[in-house]
Amino acid sequence: FSLYNKDGYNPVKLTQYQNQQYAMYHCSSYGPTFGAGGRHDIVIRDNALSNSGSYTACGYTYSVPPGYSAGDCGFFTGGFHFTPNDIEVFYQIGN
Repeated sequence: FSLYNKDGYNPVKLTQYQNQQYAMYHCSSYGPTFGAGGRHDIVIRDNALSNSGSYTACGYTYSVPPGYSAGDCGFFTGGFHFTPNDIEVFYQIGN
């Protein structure tokens, strides 16, 4: 889901179309991480407020947002690497 993004698009749900086992990726040295298969779609690194190692990519597990191409896209943050200042993770119950 993207509730807010740098382009001001309405909220959008990006569907998971491959790498089903990596909807959420678990690693003790990462924060919230989604997707895998070449790259993760969204990675929040450990100690994220102190570095710019967090990143977003498009199309590795979840569908590519409208108007973007697979790979390093700036849909969520405006660039590939970023340093978050706030993180919220939501989950959906049911359809």
